[in-house]
Amino acid sequence: MKQFVVMPGQSFAEANPEINEAERETAARLKETIQFIAGDIGERNTRKPEALARTADWIEAILSDMGHEVHRQSFHADGVECSNIEAIVRGNGELAEDVVIGAHYDTVPNCPGANDNTSGIAGLLELARAYVNITPRRTIRFVAFVNEEPPYF
Repeated sequence: MKQFVVMPGQSFAEANPEINEAERETAARLKETIQFIAGDIGERNTRKPEALARTADWIEAILSDMGHEVHRQSFHADGVECSNIEAIVRGNGELAEDVVIGAHYDTVPNCPGANDNTSGIAGLLELARAYVNITPRRTIRFVAFVNEEPPYF
């Protein structure tokens, strides 16, 4: 039996629209984050504890510099201190549920992790930046978590 995937509507066939200055700045920050974490720091896991700690410290500093309420949830894995970094944007209480936006910052061995998952961390930081000086209806928790890769996942 053949199966087909059909998408509704017409494919976009025009030239990409020009991006504005704010979008250029966002793109530059995304690239800078990925270059710094994956390129400058590189592999991050319990075999490379200094790199893991450096990344956690950097993420925490970026979120703190934005003005967010930041917490560290630390624990030990393989004798190495590991930390989830959480930035909280308190909601106005109108809706009781919290929203969690997460990405992991560790990598598999011998890999800089640019797309798994440094790009996710870059996106998380940009979303957190978008919520500076905003009070949402729900509390939002931006969590950069560690040890998503085997054997911990």
